[in-house]
Amino acid sequence: MCGLWGFETVGGKPSESIIHEIIQRADERGGHSYGLYALDGKRKAHVIKGEGRVNSSYVIDLLKNCVLAVGHSRLATYGERSINNTQPLILKDFVIAHNGNIANYKEIMYAHGYIPTTDVDSEAIACLMHEKEPVIKGAYLAVDLKRFDGIKYYSNGYPLYKTNINGVNYFCSKLWETT
Repeated sequence: MCGLWGFETVGGKPSESIIHEIIQRADERGGHSYGLYALDGKRKAHVIKGEGRVNSSYVIDLLKNCVLAVGHSRLATYGERSINNTQPLILKDFVIAHNGNIANYKEIMYAHGYIPTTDVDSEAIACLMHEKEPVIKGAYLAVDLKRFDGIKYYSNGYPLYKTNINGVNYFCSKLWETT
């Protein structure tokens, strides 16, 4: 089961200790690879992907000056273990990090005329982002790259926790301490 984490500022500055905590908690659910997409205060995008567990000290140093981040710790279920299949995926104007299995992902992509760029089922979510309530089993964090209107989050049968602390919304797929 994959781990999801992220944050978006809504008037505050992200806490390094909270970022560390949510990364560590989410990383317990993955281990094959990790990735992140982040926007700094100047809206410059940063994408990092690597094998194994998250290098949290490097990542936290980058994220302390960001206004938004979406991270993923992968436990490979569909698709080979490769950097190309590491999330978050940047697809069709969206950044997507997903936890779950979409059994009918090929049918979803085919129905939308979508040609995949990876081997992972999570890519089907890009076809569903404009639907009001996409029905999938799982949880995801997504960013609309055309609007930049914050993180969209969804959970159906898989955990995804959200909390606001000092003007920052934090997301994590594993329950964590807010002290």
